[in-house]
Amino acid sequence: MSSGKAKEARLKPRQERNAKVKIHWHDAYGVLKSAVATSEDISRTGIKLSLDKPIPARTLINVQCPDLRLSGVAVVRHCQRSTVNSYTIGCEFAAGMEWREGQ
Repeated sequence: MSSGKAKEARLKPRQERNAKVKIHWHDAYGVLKSAVATSEDISRTGIKLSLDKPIPARTLINVQCPDLRLSGVAVVRHCQRSTVNSYTIGCEFAAGMEWREGQ
């Protein structure tokens, strides 16, 4: 019998963090795009962002956030509309990048 709770599938636990994150990526036409997203949570291997526009899955993004001591590359794993004007974007850090609290 199911308990009704979904099992946590994450490899690393996430911590709530609310910070402004500068992101840059190239769209499907190779045009450089940039935006300021808000972090919702972060783990050693990824970050969840909130943004007013979608970014397709498998897009490489550059992330920069001095407040989280974060700078490097991530891959968009999923992008879902969360409200009329907001998208939740799940990203996995790439190129050996990891986040550690208080680094």
